[in-house]
Amino acid sequence: MDRGTVMMTRDARKWGILGLLTILTFLPGCMICANPVTAPPTAEHREIVLAPQCCRNGVHVFLINGIDPLDCGNLSGLRRYLNEHGFPKTYHGEAYHCGWYRREILRIREQCPEDRIAVVAFDWGATIASKLVRELNDQHIAVDLVVLLDPKGLAGDEKFPCPKVFNLRAESGLTDTVIISGAENITVAESSHFGVPTHPLTIELLHKELNALAMGVPQILGPLEPPAPLVDPAPSPRPITAVTASKSDGWDYLKPRFAVYNPASETLKTPESSKNPALLPNPTPTK
Repeated sequence: MDRGTVMMTRDARKWGILGLLTILTFLPGCMICANPVTAPPTAEHREIVLAPQCCRNGVHVFLINGIDPLDCGNLSGLRRYLNEHGFPKTYHGEAYHCGWYRREILRIREQCPEDRIAVVAFDWGATIASKLVRELNDQHIAVDLVVLLDPKGLAGDEKFPCPKVFNLRAESGLTDTVIISGAENITVAESSHFGVPTHPLTIELLHKELNALAMGVPQILGPLEPPAPLVDPAPSPRPITAVTASKSDGWDYLKPRFAVYNPASETLKTPESSKNPALLPNPTPTK
């Protein structure tokens, strides 16, 4: 085989791999836009009793992604959907966020012991979730709910120290999902592996179970409204002394306005020269 044939074979192989990746990209379930999150239109979903918002604020949901760097399962979209529907404390992370998840759950149990914890894992993230739940159980920290979305890497006898464990299996996927003993195994009909996280059945299950957890969170009432201020009574009127004006004799404008200080008598004395001659007594006539 000459050099030209070898080069053509290599180029054909490269183009074949590129074409295969392009086809896989546009297959259903391999893009975020191909798996939008939609609310289930079932009557059972409409009859779910929603917990008060103050109780739903006490539910912490930790989403763990698997080997899905392109987020084909749209786990980030699931987080946004839960945030918009009353669960603001929903977190989305990868496998390397497991350490932060553990520290955060320990902090929540210490500061808010009556809050509820839920762990939702997709794909190979189920193995991370299993390790996380076991480590927390060794520290006597309980996880209230575990939901596995078409998990990979788990054995059939996997045990989760959790009161409620759900295993949602895709009807058709890349590989078969194991049935876990001790969990409620549910087959998601007409769904691929990457379509399980946003499937209407998954959304309905999360709505139901998360609201059930929220019902166990004590309802925290807001601060009471301050009482209406008391109206002060009007002050009683003060006594007013009537001032009577002295009668004027018509010559007041001729009287001195200022008094003269007399140092000898330490009194103020009006000078005789400043007095009105018209008001002085008549002098005694001399003989």
